[in-house]
Amino acid sequence: QLRRAVAVCERLDVMAAIAGIMHSSPVLETRDEDLDRVWGVNFKGVLYACQEAARLMIAEGTRGSIVIMASGAVDTGGPGLLCYGVAKAAVVQLTKTLATEIGPHGIRVNAVAPGW
Repeated sequence: QLRRAVAVCERLDVMAAIAGIMHSSPVLETRDEDLDRVWGVNFKGVLYACQEAARLMIAEGTRGSIVIMASGAVDTGGPGLLCYGVAKAAVVQLTKTLATEIGPHGIRVNAVAPGW
């Protein structure tokens, strides 16, 4: 999808990775499929979108910005938030790591962590 946008707009300056889903279950009742589904969207989906955006920006020499939606849940936790909180905590680490890796190319990477 990003390549199609670049074909129309000629370049990619900003990409926002905001997709996410919620699943609530107590830790003792959390199943593999719950973790896989939330992890797939909330972490892997964000990772792959960021990879593609960064590759396009670097190839074009664009000094751009990637904005990632994290969550206040990484700091507060709470009953039933295991799947969601763990995936969003990984997104925070992704943000920090990606920022150090692609920052030298003039690409900023930031996370926004709204709360309730």
